Amino acid sequence: MKSKGVKFKPQFLLILGLIIIVGACNQMSEKVEDKSAGLNGGFEVSKNGLPVNWQMYTPNTVPGAVFKIVLDKDDFKEGEQSLKFEVEKCSSIGGWKSPGFTNEFFEVGKYEGEGRYKLSFWVKNNGAKFNITAGGITAKEQEEFRLEDQEKN
Repeated sequence: MKSKGVKFKPQFLLILGLIIIVGACNQMSEKVEDKSAGLNGGFEVSKNGLPVNWQMYTPNTVPGAVFKIVLDKDDFKEGEQSLKFEVEKCSSIGGWKSPGFTNEFFEVGKYEGEGRYKLSFWVKNNGAKFNITAGGITAKEQEEFRLEDQEKN
C-alpha cells in the first residue's frame, strides 16, 4: 500500500515564507543609545523624548494602546526628572504588548557570579492596575521577583 504525501505548490511555500518573515519583523520596542550615558538608571539622559539606553514599549510599538511617555521635570524623586506613563487605554497582557520598559544591561559587561543587587524605584499611581517584574537570567536558569496587579493611590 502506498502512502500519499502532501504536496505543496511552490507559490504556497513562497507566500507562507513571506507571511512568516513579515510577521517576525514587528518592532517590539524602541531604543535610543548613548554609550556616554552608561546605565542611565535615573532616566536623566534623554533623546527624542525617550530615556537613552532603555528598551521602551512606546505608542509606536504597542498595538491598540493609547498612552504618552513623559520625562517629567515637575514631579520627580531624585535627579532632575522622572519617567512617567500617561496611559488612557492598553491591553492587560503585559510585556511588550503594554506600555513599559526593559533593559538587559549588556553595556556594563557580564556580571561575575552570584551577588546582591539593589533595585529601587518610586511608583505613583492613580487607581490603575500594573505589574513590575525584575530578575536575573542565565543560560540555564531564570529567577524573577514580581509585584502583580497592584492597585495603589
